[in-house]
Order: sequence, then structure tokens, then C-alpha cells
Amino acid sequence: MTSLLCPYCTAQFSAVDDAEAHVVAAHEATPASVVRLTAESVTRRAADAARALLRAFHRQDERAAHLFETAVSDAVTAASLARTRMATAYEVEFPWIESAQARHAGAAFVTALFLQDEIENWPRLRRHLPNERVAAALVCDPDESYPAGQATDRRWELVEAQLRSVCHATGVDPAYAERQTEFWRQHGLRRDGWEEIAHEAHLIKLRAMADETDRETLDRLARYFVAGVTRHDEWRLQSREADFETVERLVATYYQRLFDARNGGKERGD
Repeated sequence: MTSLLCPYCTAQFSAVDDAEAHVVAAHEATPASVVRLTAESVTRRAADAARALLRAFHRQDERAAHLFETAVSDAVTAASLARTRMATAYEVEFPWIESAQARHAGAAFVTALFLQDEIENWPRLRRHLPNERVAAALVCDPDESYPAGQATDRRWELVEAQLRSVCHATGVDPAYAERQTEFWRQHGLRRDGWEEIAHEAHLIKLRAMADETDRETLDRLARYFVAGVTRHDEWRLQSREADFETVERLVATYYQRLFDARNGGKERGD
């Protein structure tokens, strides 16, 4: 994937990495202790949540790569695993709702990701549409005619609809669906300003995940999210462990700080 490093993201890296120097040292000394913890069980939960989320995104990327190579069976398997991993992450993020609802939300989020991939990669995918198995593996309707440009592609409406389903299942403000869709659109177009939109979108989700947490803490968590997106952009898909190396600690720290914020703010059901 193309690196999208920019001044905004560089600032996020600096703010996150400088403040988390003690996390790096602790991680290198004892891998199980990814961050400063309130309890041993929370340590495992933060690490496991990070692993589930990252595996979901890695499987999402693998699905796209397999479709490019017309390795349809592998693409279908990767899609299924992405949904399963993201469902697990959503169960951790929203532990106070029914497990089935959380898993539905995670699956809907991944479907939105797949649609985003298909919009961004449509010129390349379209070349394979004579292959009926490739066409059947897509989320969008391969028989429809879609514009050449991403910006006005009407499939963004389908992306937003899937994200509204996420909001309905989790209690996240529906404004998240519009902002997250716009973040993905601008990010895919490599336009300046996608980072701010990503930050706005994630703040909306965080308000649902930790509703009694102060704005400063939520803002910091959103910066972790933006930094994680940028590191994800650098993945090469040659080795999952190599791809995870630069981001797993960051994501585990994000989850740990989320859990700590909940515990300090009378978290519901965690």
C-alpha cells in the first residue's frame, strides 16, 4: 500500500510516541505487558482486542489482493475471517450490548470496508468481471454501470448504509456513518484533510464507547486511531508479523487506554 504520511500524521506519531516511551520499554522487556495496566485480565484483553482488529484489517487487504489475482476461494475465505475477527473486536468495544448485536455491527463494518475497496479498485477489478466467480465474490452488483471516478460513485451510499447499520446496532450517533464514509472517500482519493475527517468520525464512535470520558482523553484516543490508519497504509502483505510489528503496540495501547477510561468513568458492563 502507498504511504500517506503527512504533516498532520507526523504530528500524531510524535504526540503518541513521545508520550508512550514507557510503553515501548515495557513491551520490549515483557511482551505480555503491552501497556501500563490496571489488572492482568485487562492486559490480555487489550492485546487480544488489538490482535483481533488488526487481523480483521489484514484479512480485508488479503481479500482484495486475492481478487486481483482471481484467487476467488482464497478471497472468500479471507472475507469470512475478516468478518469473524471484526465481530470479535466489536464485542470488546461494545460489551454492554448483546453479543449478536455486536457481531452484526462488526460484520456490517467489514461489508462497508469491502465496498470501499471495490470502489477504490474498480478499474482493476472490472477487468476480471468476465470471470463469474470473481463477480459473485463482490459485494456490489457487478452488472451495474459505475462511474470511472471515485468521488461521485453512488456505491458510497451503500457504504454509508452499512455504517448506519453499525450505528443502529451499537448506539453510535448516526453522524458517524456520514463522517466515516467521507473519511474513506477522501483517504482513497489521497486528498489533504482526510486525517481531520477521520479524527472527527472516530470521536463520534468513542463517545459511544466511553460516554463519560473527558474530551481530552477521547481526543487522544482519536489521535491513536489516525496514527494507526497511517501505519496500516504502509502494510505490504508479505508477512503478517512484519506488518503488525509497527502498529500492534499502538493499537494495544489504544485499547488499554480505552479500558482505563471506562473504568474511571463507571463503564457499563466491562
